[in-house]
Amino acid sequence: MIVDLMLAKLSPAAREAFRRGDLEAQAAFARQYSPALEKRAVRLVRARALNELRSEGYSDAAIAAEMSRYAGNGWKRDRTKGDCPESYGWPAAMIWLAFMARPHPLTRQGVAEALEMIEVTRK
Repeated sequence: MIVDLMLAKLSPAAREAFRRGDLEAQAAFARQYSPALEKRAVRLVRARALNELRSEGYSDAAIAAEMSRYAGNGWKRDRTKGDCPESYGWPAAMIWLAFMARPHPLTRQGVAEALEMIEVTRK
């Protein structure tokens, strides 16, 4: 449900790109067992959004810079909106989704640690 609510706010193209992972199953499992697991599912949503950027060639430093820029400008305006702004292209939509999951910018090291979570869940 949490994943569906977040994905519903993206454009169809961004939503389809994001659905490559099995987030629904992970979030459903998490909700059934504990709030701590649901919190992990939210972190996973953020990590998957950032991973989409990395898979398109963005470095951890570039992702961190985009998050900082968005925190200072766009997020102040967008946090009260229910949907990702239609004018946002795919990269900006992934940053928006990451902030919807957890509205804090990350450092380069923080991005690397968040993305490490993806590697751990794949094993």
